Amino acid sequence: AVLDDSFLAVLHAGDRPVEFVLPGTPWAERYEVVVDTSREEQTEAPGVVHRAGAAVDVPARTVLLLRVVA
Repeated sequence: AVLDDSFLAVLHAGDRPVEFVLPGTPWAERYEVVVDTSREEQTEAPGVVHRAGAAVDVPARTVLLLRVVA
């Protein structure tokens, strides 16, 4: 069997911030921020964990890579 992590990529190309609601079960219960390209703006730091169903603010022109946490 191949074991690997699952990820969620949030790609936001718009020029205004948006709110994104993280999907819940059966996909995940929690998500850990791995990459946040808006990091210069001091938003989501790598390692921050969000619960499924939580609303995450995504700044303009940002990519968030979230790892599913078991």
